[in-house]
Amino acid sequence: MKPYLRGIVDTLVGAEIITRYDIPHKNRLGVILYDTAFETACRAYLKYKAKITLDDSHKRRENLIKTIKAKLVDIDESVWESIDYYYLEVRNDFYHLATTQIPKNL
Repeated sequence: MKPYLRGIVDTLVGAEIITRYDIPHKNRLGVILYDTAFETACRAYLKYKAKITLDDSHKRRENLIKTIKAKLVDIDESVWESIDYYYLEVRNDFYHLATTQIPKNL
């Protein structure tokens, strides 16, 4: 396994483990870890596969997604729409709500 993939795989395994157990806010924690893995994977792809030098502009998710989308042109637009929906409608709420505001079923 490539060294840059180890952290991504570990993060995904951690998310899977957390979401299997009955712990408070497991879905919120899982979303945070899956999101971290996704962004890390995007950066790893751009750096190691597309050979793009990442700069400060790639710290912003919008720029990161725009860059990776330009490199992965064979991915269907509906996938990118799902990623945008997740980011705008799901992820931001889980990240920014206090844990006391999150419904128990999440």
